[in-house]
Amino acid sequence: MERNLRSIFHAVGTEDQLKRSNDMLLDISAKITSRAVLLLHHSRSESVFLQGWQILILSGINTIISEKTILDHNNFWATFPLHFTIGFLRFCLSAILIYRRERVFINRIIPFQESRSCRLTSTKKHVIDI
Repeated sequence: MERNLRSIFHAVGTEDQLKRSNDMLLDISAKITSRAVLLLHHSRSESVFLQGWQILILSGINTIISEKTILDHNNFWATFPLHFTIGFLRFCLSAILIYRRERVFINRIIPFQESRSCRLTSTKKHVIDI
């Protein structure tokens, strides 16, 4: 996904827009990583890798191959739809397979998220009551 965004930005974006985009991507990556670490710590998972890590690696390899063989940077807009479609389908397939394999892990996370949101709601109500 990041490669697709970068290709688009390099084709149509200014240098300032590229810098802002990189800053946002770094911020989002840091947030996702920190939340993943917290969730893994909370679930006391013995394995750091998801059960579907193999499909993620295959999807990444497939994206690189698609970029090298299908995506033409000189003829970007003509080749981008096919490259994007391949990447999107691989992403959907990865999400489905990981969800099927990690359903138990996800069900353990959901109560944690619900209890966390309840604590935040009760804290906000307490502040409003004062």
